[in-house]
Amino acid sequence: MVSLRRRLASAIVWRYSLALALIASLSAGAFAILLMTISAEEKQADLLRLVIQQQAESQRLAFFANAYVAATNEPDRFDYQRELRRSIEAMERRQNLLMEGDADLGISLADVGRVRQLLLAGSNPFDLQVRRFIAHARAFYDLPPEQVKRDHAELLALNLAGMNFIPQGYDLISDVLASERDGTVNWLKKFEIGLFAAMLTLLLLEAIFIFRPLARKIVQSVEELEISREETRLMAEKAEKANRAKSNFLASMSHELRTPLNAIIGFSDSLEHELFGPLGSPRYRGYAHDIRRSGEHLLNLVNDLLDLSRAEAGRMTLEEENVDLATTTEAALAMMRDRSDQAEVTLLCDLQNDLPYLAGDTLKIRQILINLLSNAVKFTPAGGKIQVSASRFEDGTLRLSVADTGSGIPDTEIHRLMKPYETLSPGVADDRSGTGLGLAIASDLMRLHGGSLELTSQPGRGTVATMCFPAERVTLRGRSEASADMVA
Repeated sequence: MVSLRRRLASAIVWRYSLALALIASLSAGAFAILLMTISAEEKQADLLRLVIQQQAESQRLAFFANAYVAATNEPDRFDYQRELRRSIEAMERRQNLLMEGDADLGISLADVGRVRQLLLAGSNPFDLQVRRFIAHARAFYDLPPEQVKRDHAELLALNLAGMNFIPQGYDLISDVLASERDGTVNWLKKFEIGLFAAMLTLLLLEAIFIFRPLARKIVQSVEELEISREETRLMAEKAEKANRAKSNFLASMSHELRTPLNAIIGFSDSLEHELFGPLGSPRYRGYAHDIRRSGEHLLNLVNDLLDLSRAEAGRMTLEEENVDLATTTEAALAMMRDRSDQAEVTLLCDLQNDLPYLAGDTLKIRQILINLLSNAVKFTPAGGKIQVSASRFEDGTLRLSVADTGSGIPDTEIHRLMKPYETLSPGVADDRSGTGLGLAIASDLMRLHGGSLELTSQPGRGTVATMCFPAERVTLRGRSEASADMVA
């Protein structure tokens, strides 16, 4: 499942990444080309505007020169002379700009290269003619008032140039620039058409070589996933049937397994205590004792297996009643007293007298306590202590804890130990490890009561096993009420 997910994710990621990279590269390249072209055209348009202004300025200059001559009063002569000077300066400034550019205006020498080339073309460059025209205008402007006449040579030169070849020259340059601009616009149109065609082609290639294989990969992965899911379902059904058959078999074998074990325990107990006469040798009593202890151990193991099997088969039920925790705990402690004495471990009970009753199964709660106490005794060294305590919380839940001063359990082991047949790892446990059923059965029995079993531990400092009962199983019925019911 994980391998299939990774392969599918990898196929999607690299194909989409490739498709996006191709589209992004094409779009970025087209954008860069368009941006540079538009920027160049904007500068070309500025230069074309300057050429057209020069054309108009040449005619304006000739007009003000003639108006200056024709003026009949001094104020008009002064105004026309001033406008003539302004036209001369403006035309000279623009001509310098068209030839050399202006860094302050953002127009470099390279930007005016094409206009400069047109202005300097031919054996008699147009720039030279413009400079002569401006020189004639400046010379006419500088004439004394008494020499300003209509037949003056400078004015005749201005009229000839300003009304004829100077405007015509600028008109020719503007036509060339406009024609080149139209060519650029036509190229942009073709470029847009080519870009659109390239984008469609790229999308078609992506559909054929990227998304179509990706779709096949997804369909194949989905089919593999469905096949794997079906195989998993069939295997789960087989495992569930096998587990159910095993659980039903073990649950149905209760009488067949327990009856001979009880007989072995009973007969070995009779032999050990010589109920029907002496055996003749002290060794026989020792053998009988060993047989009884082995039979009891085997019976406990069989009981654990049967309990676990009934729980897995869903055949375990609760014989509910009002459970007196104090009495149930004392009974469990009494059953563990001999074993704790042999292990030289002290059993302590710290239960309050006013503990509420529990709605539950007395035998199963006692079995949980015995399993927890058995583990605590097993892993607590000589001289250690085991204490049973209870506490009730504000939310109404009740917790019964078994705390020991044993070797403790690493955090990495706790979750695993709650599963059936799981024991401590070889590097953690010693020869006292059991079958791995006690905690699993206790946990199942707590779930049957609607509660849970929690383990907290610190290696070298001990373990606390806590039975957590939900608030709905805690009843406020006291012992006095229970005693009254028994008397009645």
